[in-house]
Amino acid sequence: MHKLLLLLFILSTAASLSAKNLRFLQTVQPYNYELLDVEIDGDLMIVPAGLGGAEIYDISDPRNPEPRGNMALRGCNWDRSYNWDIGDGFAIGTARDCGFGVFDITDPELPRLLALHHPDADFVADPISSRKASMEDVEIVGDVAIFAAHFSGLVFYDMSNRSNPKYMTHVRIDNAWSLAVNDGIAYVANGESGLSIVSFRNLNTPHVLSEVKTSGAARDIQYNDGLVFVAVGTAGV
Repeated sequence: MHKLLLLLFILSTAASLSAKNLRFLQTVQPYNYELLDVEIDGDLMIVPAGLGGAEIYDISDPRNPEPRGNMALRGCNWDRSYNWDIGDGFAIGTARDCGFGVFDITDPELPRLLALHHPDADFVADPISSRKASMEDVEIVGDVAIFAAHFSGLVFYDMSNRSNPKYMTHVRIDNAWSLAVNDGIAYVANGESGLSIVSFRNLNTPHVLSEVKTSGAARDIQYNDGLVFVAVGTAGV
């Protein structure tokens, strides 16, 4: 998931670091190129890129981030992944038209690919145009992975067997780019349709609760303490 809040914070305070008593800590040059995102969970950081897979870092000492391992989605274009989320000993990365990958990261120095899965085998992504499902973003909630899959909406997988993801259901929305979750509710950046709010408290019947128009196309989203921040392109946040 994009770290929208972190990016906003950096952009809005870069010109006044000294006034806010903030200190620059470190710059890291990863082994991969064309960096696309950052996912942080505890002392682990995953940095996916357009070339060279996704790097894992130990950030227990933020002044000295240590590279640990690399997760490459072999068989996808340039081993590319876009967004990641971290669960209990495993991580999931999205690869758009190539599906998603599941890695065992109990040993971050030796991440192990458990599954590379494409949802086209599970359901018809777009019955009108026959477009493939495009897995853009992911959130892990216990043993369930929820994917923002563009024109396929939100797609739910049972991840209790990490090596064999099981399709559960999906919710049709117009163009799911990104999602944030809290207490059984998914907040979805839904492109030109704005913000969609989906309840998955009953996984047998997830459904759209409401939709809110935004001032631009909603492409990224972050939930924090009762507030939802939506990136809407040139219209800002």
